[in-house]
Amino acid sequence: ANGIDYNSGVDVIFRFNTSFQNDSLGYYLGDTTSADQNISSGNGNGDANTAGTQTDNSWQRAGTVQFISQDPSSPDFLRPTPGGGFEDIGAYAGL
Repeated sequence: ANGIDYNSGVDVIFRFNTSFQNDSLGYYLGDTTSADQNISSGNGNGDANTAGTQTDNSWQRAGTVQFISQDPSSPDFLRPTPGGGFEDIGAYAGL
């Protein structure tokens, strides 16, 4: 399944989310969906479809997101590695 899906909504906004290791896409967007400053990593069918407006997401930046931990029991679960160029987007941005 997709990680984060607009679910047929109108004018849906995805901002500062992290999608990780889903079977299909990390983000499934509709034509009026806005996706800004999100992280997508390790998803089976890629990061996102081409619909909607997409701005400053991990798949639009150079490089690959690295995480401090991929262990769900860790307090740093899916926190981007400092200095890796992705710490200002995704679920941990600004924390």
